[in-house]
Amino acid sequence: MMTKEELIFKYDTPGPRYTSFPAYPHWKDTPSTEEWMGQILLKRDLGAEFDLYVHIPFCRSLCIYCGCSRMITRDLSLAERYVDALIKEWNQYKRRVGYFPVKSIHLGGGTPTFLPPELLEKLIKALKGEQAIEWGAVEVDPRVTSKEHCKVLVENGFKKFSLGIQDFDEKVQRNINRVQPFEMVELLTNDLRSMGVESLNFDIIFGLPGQSLETIKNTFEKVSKLRPDTIAFYSYAHVPWKIKSQKALEKIGLPSVELKRSLYECGKECLEKIGYHELGMDHFSLKEDQLYKAYERGELKRSFMGYTAKKGECLIGLGCSSISSTGFGYVQNEKEVPDYLNKIENDQMAYVYGHTMTYQDRIIDQTIQALMCQGSTPLERVLLNLEKEHARKVMETYEEMMRDGILKMEDSKLEVLDQGKPFIRNICMALDPNLTHTPKEQFSRTI
Repeated sequence: MMTKEELIFKYDTPGPRYTSFPAYPHWKDTPSTEEWMGQILLKRDLGAEFDLYVHIPFCRSLCIYCGCSRMITRDLSLAERYVDALIKEWNQYKRRVGYFPVKSIHLGGGTPTFLPPELLEKLIKALKGEQAIEWGAVEVDPRVTSKEHCKVLVENGFKKFSLGIQDFDEKVQRNINRVQPFEMVELLTNDLRSMGVESLNFDIIFGLPGQSLETIKNTFEKVSKLRPDTIAFYSYAHVPWKIKSQKALEKIGLPSVELKRSLYECGKECLEKIGYHELGMDHFSLKEDQLYKAYERGELKRSFMGYTAKKGECLIGLGCSSISSTGFGYVQNEKEVPDYLNKIENDQMAYVYGHTMTYQDRIIDQTIQALMCQGSTPLERVLLNLEKEHARKVMETYEEMMRDGILKMEDSKLEVLDQGKPFIRNICMALDPNLTHTPKEQFSRTI
């Protein structure tokens, strides 16, 4: 069995995060509008429920680490035009498909609370229509989120708020250009709790310039005082070839691979001491939260927005860069705001790129989801649907991982061991036939 340091050295390679399978760079066969609408109609007629994801790309200032699709502006007139386009895009879908049984609405960004409260309410009411949504989730930036924003969201069915914290250390905050005092976050947290919000999540990132074991401990001491229901403890994804602004962080100095992994282990230990339980990849939860209960039942799900206890079979993405999924394929909208607005205002569908899933894609996707959500999966079905040579290589890789002490297999059921949890992406990569044909270097590193 290898030591932790040896495992990190061996498995710290570039690889997909598998928010979709195939990973985005491996998509092909973009569905036509007719094919895409046919997929949606088929799923609806089979009784599928739908989630909406709405991307609000605007931010008042640039967080240097951020890899999301965003536009830095303070122009609220552009925001109003964008909201009108979102409503028009939703009406395009309804005009073509008719009734959608919407299960949930997720607002992400960018910064959804960049929108003034009255504009936010206009958008939500237009998306909901006469339906009472079961679940609403929103990402909020404590620096720009007012009590009025929270009130509008809560009154319209939003029950989960995810606060972008990243780190509570002042020096680290200055390094990444995201300064927000603890007192600001505490005030917003208290306001949300007083309104009866069902679940609060904090996003924390490890691997940022200036972080040390001491700063991580101090950050989680402050987290313990506010005690959010869930925590997403993400690895910083350094991809400066895609996100040019990230090059500035190299000048400050990024943690070494060894220190970065120690930051995670330190944070995990802090979280476990204060009552949080690790779920899947990068996520922690208190036992009382729905996320933990779904994990215990074996019903934890994963989507483009992270882990969730509630997920419809289909996702309709609205707004620039948004991704939609039917289980038969994916499409992604125009990535830039002007291009998106031009398409919608000229009554065209906004998506420009996509993928039509093969039967093999769907089997591999289901297997990867099981590994990432439950930490185990039967292997027989997926191996039967791989080419023989690839299936042989998969088993060779897994046998090596078993010798390394990160996996075990009994009666063809694969199980990720505790020591293997940091390497879950590597475990999933073994199943991916696309990685043998394309360079992995276009992805962030797995550790």
